[in-house]
Amino acid sequence: MARTTQRQGLTGPLVFAILSAAFGSSFLFGYNIGVINAPQTVMGLWIRKVKCSRIGNNSADESWGQWCPELDTQDKQEHMFENGTLNLIWSVVASIFCLGGLIGALTTSFFVNRFGRKGTLLINNVSGIIAAALLSFPSLAGSYEMLIAGRFVAGLNAGLNSGVPPMYFTEISPSSLRGAIGSVHQLFITIAIFVSQILGLPYILGNSYGWPILMGLTIVPCVVQLLTLPFCQESPKFLYLSKGDERGANDALVRLRKRTDIRDEMDEMKLEHEQMKNEPTVTFRDLFVNPFLRKITIIAVMLMVMQQLSGINAVMFYSTSIFRSAGLTPDQAAYATIGMVQKQT
Repeated sequence: MARTTQRQGLTGPLVFAILSAAFGSSFLFGYNIGVINAPQTVMGLWIRKVKCSRIGNNSADESWGQWCPELDTQDKQEHMFENGTLNLIWSVVASIFCLGGLIGALTTSFFVNRFGRKGTLLINNVSGIIAAALLSFPSLAGSYEMLIAGRFVAGLNAGLNSGVPPMYFTEISPSSLRGAIGSVHQLFITIAIFVSQILGLPYILGNSYGWPILMGLTIVPCVVQLLTLPFCQESPKFLYLSKGDERGANDALVRLRKRTDIRDEMDEMKLEHEQMKNEPTVTFRDLFVNPFLRKITIIAVMLMVMQQLSGINAVMFYSTSIFRSAGLTPDQAAYATIGMVQKQT
């Protein structure tokens, strides 16, 4: 059985590299998407408390009535976000993650071509650790601005983590397993969203004392990846096609496949390398001027537009509130969100 598995290409070094990249990057990406959903009310009340503390006991202040009156249990659930300014602050906390993701995604090409796939994943942990620090301590610092900054940096991290792991997976895997291994990225994302919803339940970490820990747990995948990924191989395609390091690519393939006969894969990369030399450089303008590329660009853009217009981002960030507005109790809304994510997984 072990010989059959190895012959098919699924070796120990390959599995180790996939798990390291998937947990440290794909899982982190999914966790940052889902973690903000369940503790929304608790964190909103904390923002309200911070704003009130900045006003002080001056009840004559015009904004005192907006931030400082005590809310009973029912009011906390039903009326807290009728405060327009609080609603705006929370919208920024949730949506600035997407802005960071956009910026991070646009830098993917620069990083992967300069530092490699494995190198980019390791470097990206710097932003992951910074985000974890910013998201862990806003309660102690009494600063919701720190929370916003942390979500933005987490978005930068997620932007790179959205594209680099699947690239790394497909380039280190044998052709017979490329499709299956490529799907690991999305699998770990959905598992992470599910885990974040579980941990965000009120009796676990989704409460006034636990939410900073819930946010700060993002440091765990970063640390695990920093400890494990250095022992993994860089993408052989990057080494050969981008760096021209044929020997390095050969050594990486030998370690990943755990066999010395890797001539077919090396020949395939050599052929691809020769084809790349003869292909003209494609510019951004060509995507719209060249009829063939324009058609592909329109298809890709429309797929992404339709995905976003489906409302999936609103569901990921606000499903608990949506279920609450539909008449569910807080506990029912939390479990409905978990059930939705589990169905998606």
